[in-house]
Amino acid sequence: MQKSQLWCEAGGFRKTRFGHHNVLHIIILLIITITPFQVGSDASADISEYKHYKTTAISMVPTLLDGEFILVNRNCYKDQQPQRGDIIVFECPYDSNKKMIKRVIAIGTDVIKGENKNIYLNGQMIHEPYVQHTRDETVTELDNFGPVTVPEDALFVMGDNRDESFDSRFFGVVSLDKVEGKAICVQWSKKSNRNGSRIH
Repeated sequence: MQKSQLWCEAGGFRKTRFGHHNVLHIIILLIITITPFQVGSDASADISEYKHYKTTAISMVPTLLDGEFILVNRNCYKDQQPQRGDIIVFECPYDSNKKMIKRVIAIGTDVIKGENKNIYLNGQMIHEPYVQHTRDETVTELDNFGPVTVPEDALFVMGDNRDESFDSRFFGVVSLDKVEGKAICVQWSKKSNRNGSRIH
C-alpha cells in the first residue's frame, strides 16, 4: 500500500513524503487506512491498487478541501472506463511528474459547451449541485466555450470550484491512458465530520 502526499499547483498534485504532521495525525491516518485492507480472507490480494494522496489546492472545493488525505482506487478502471461525475486522478498534461484531480464532465463522443457558467452536454443543460462559483457576477471566456466534441479515448474534466480551476478549458481533454484511478473517500480531514466520507 503506497502512501503519498500531494501538493497542488493550479489543481495538480506532486507526490512527497508525509512529513510535517504530528504523531497524533499519523496515528489517526493509519487507523483509518489500515481497515479497508483487512477485509476478506485472501492474504495474497494486491493492495497496491490503492494509493494515498493529500490535496493542497482549492480547485475541488467544496467536494475536497485543502489538506485532506484521500484514497484512490487505481484498479477501478481495469474493466471499465471513467463515467461522468467520477472524480479522477491523472497525469498532469504539462508535467508527467505531477498528478491532478478533477471531475469527469464529458466522456468520449460527448459534445460539451459552456454558456454563462452553465454546462451543456449533448445539447442539454446539466445540473451540477457540486459546483461552487466564487465570482458569480463576472462572466469570462472560461464560462463560454465550445462546443467541443470529446474524442473516444479521452475525457473532459473540470474542477468543482469552477472559477478557481485549471482544467480542460485550459489544457484540453485528458487521454484515458493518463488516468491513474478514482478518488473514493476522504481518509482524514481537519474537519473531523468528513473523515471516512465517500467522494462523489
